[in-house]
Amino acid sequence: MKQAFADVGATGDVSPYFQTLRAICDEVLELHKNLGADSLLAAWFVVYDDACNAVYQQGKQRGLSQEQLFKVISKLAEVGCTPPSFDPASLIDTLSYRIGNIGLYGVMKEFSERYLEQGQAHTKKATASNSMDEHGFYLHRAGLWNMAAHRVLEGLLKGPVSSLPIERDVCVGANKKTEEEVVRIAHALLFAFEDRLGEQEERFAHDLKRVRKESGETGVDNQLYLWIDIQYFYPRPYKERLISRSLRV
Repeated sequence: MKQAFADVGATGDVSPYFQTLRAICDEVLELHKNLGADSLLAAWFVVYDDACNAVYQQGKQRGLSQEQLFKVISKLAEVGCTPPSFDPASLIDTLSYRIGNIGLYGVMKEFSERYLEQGQAHTKKATASNSMDEHGFYLHRAGLWNMAAHRVLEGLLKGPVSSLPIERDVCVGANKKTEEEVVRIAHALLFAFEDRLGEQEERFAHDLKRVRKESGETGVDNQLYLWIDIQYFYPRPYKERLISRSLRV
């Protein structure tokens, strides 16, 4: 990306840079889809791509010249051309903060809302899955979007939005929600990795048997709700399977 932006400096045309950026972003998203890229790294490319395009479009609408647009984008490129290995989370925070500082915190807030919606859609697909592999795939995808939303909000809360009480309260609430989702998804994916052979299902069956003895069927329903809808350990179609197994142990 550094070379692509250097070419912009020579021509003054940012379009090729955006094309290169989009191509890289698409490639990283495809790698993530095939478990070849980390969720946080993929989130960085998504946010940077969206942010650069949004700032460029806002600048055009405000009548900025190509020279002025180049100066604005160059400020973002100072962050964007940093090797992601330095820490993608910090890069997203910094980018979100800088864009908030130029009066576009509303744009980043909209991005965070869109990312959260994407995350929720993938989590919904995960909980409706018919297999653990499908369940893990969609949780992995959900992690990317929730991570993107969380880091964008973290950056905004360090910037000018923090001086606006109503906006701050909204962002704090949304950030807490996304952070909780990131943690739940991470734990669920770790559980799936450690339970590749399905040994935990036997332990869970014994746990359900104990819960049934202590709290009846209401207790069983509450425990399954915790495992499936809160902790995302299993998709919903596994509910009857877990109940059936608990009755056999």
